[in-house]
Amino acid sequence: MAELQPQASRVDLLVDHYQKTHELVQDLWRQRNSFFMWLLVIVGIAILLSSDLQDTDSLLITILASLLGIDDPAQIDHLQHIFPYSLFQSVLLFVTLYLMANLFSRHSTILRLYGYLAILEHEIHQALGFTRGYIFLRESDFYTAKRNVFQRGTKFIYSAMVSLMIMGFLVVRGLEHASIGVNAFMFIDSILALAVLYYLLAYLNIVLRREAAVDREIEETVAEAPTSKEVGP
Repeated sequence: MAELQPQASRVDLLVDHYQKTHELVQDLWRQRNSFFMWLLVIVGIAILLSSDLQDTDSLLITILASLLGIDDPAQIDHLQHIFPYSLFQSVLLFVTLYLMANLFSRHSTILRLYGYLAILEHEIHQALGFTRGYIFLRESDFYTAKRNVFQRGTKFIYSAMVSLMIMGFLVVRGLEHASIGVNAFMFIDSILALAVLYYLLAYLNIVLRREAAVDREIEETVAEAPTSKEVGP
């Protein structure tokens, strides 16, 4: 009985730590999905504004006037003529960079934590005395074995979606600068655009390449990790 208590205590500690880590991953997923959604919204607005559509500019001014409590037509018309559209689009590009960087950060952290969850799952699996099956291997062996082809294709859809929208925004913004000529906004936007492309490529790399290799990394990590017998009673 005395020998069982340390083992039971060890399992309890592992399960508790696993639960907290899993909750952290779920919280990171919610943050990641929020960043992804807002990224699409901001880039969509930026594309509409950069396309130089009169109706889009009017809609923006109408919304801005409503927020400022302006209802006089003359003041609204004056606001439409003095509004710094180019500066506003640069701000949207800066916000795009912020969202893209955070999307990459959250997604890469999630992948690392899934590898860590796999180690914990195998530790608990062994500590409970299971030698086969998927009991307590939900996020590692069970997920990789039971995932279907449609789930695997989702990442390609999301990657194409965000890539097309961001590239569309950068191309339209670049064409606008080309028609205006060299100015301070062109220099600032060029730096921001390069940073956005950097994080976009980094995000695509972890989604399209690292996720494909994450299963192998989990297997290698689990194989290299000390077993329950090696690290304690």
